Amino acid sequence: MKGDNGLKLGLDKEIKDREDSNKKEVEDRTKAISDESDLRKKAEKDLDDKANRIDTDLASEKTRAEGREKDLDDKVAKETTDRTKAVKDESDARVAAVSKEETERKSDVNGLNTRAGKIETDLGTEVTNRTKAVKDEEDA
Repeated sequence: MKGDNGLKLGLDKEIKDREDSNKKEVEDRTKAISDESDLRKKAEKDLDDKANRIDTDLASEKTRAEGREKDLDDKVAKETTDRTKAVKDESDARVAAVSKEETERKSDVNGLNTRAGKIETDLGTEVTNRTKAVKDEEDA
C-alpha cells in the first residue's frame, strides 16, 4: 500500500512537471510572439513618422516652389505626387507584410495551443491508464 502511494505521488509529480514545462513553453513562445508583434508595431509607427516627415518636407518644398515660374510649379507638383504615391505604396506594402506576419504568428500560437491541448490530453490518458494499472494491482 505504501509503495502504491509513492507511485501515485511520483506520477502526480511527473504529470505536474510536464504540465508546468508545457505551460512555460507556451508562455515563452506567446511572449516571444507578443514581443515580435510589439516590435512590428513600433516599426510601423516609425514608418508612419517617416511618412509624416516626408509629407511635411514635401509641403515645404511645394510652398517654396509656388513662388517660382509656372514650369517649376508643374515640376514640383509632379514630384510631390510621385513621392506621395511612393511613400503610400511603401507604407501599404509594409502594413500588408506586417499584417501577414501577424496572421502567421497567430497561426503559430494556435498551433502551439493545439499542441499543448494534445499533450494535456495525452497526459490525462496516461494518468488514467496508470491509475487503472495501480487499481488493478491493488485489486489483484
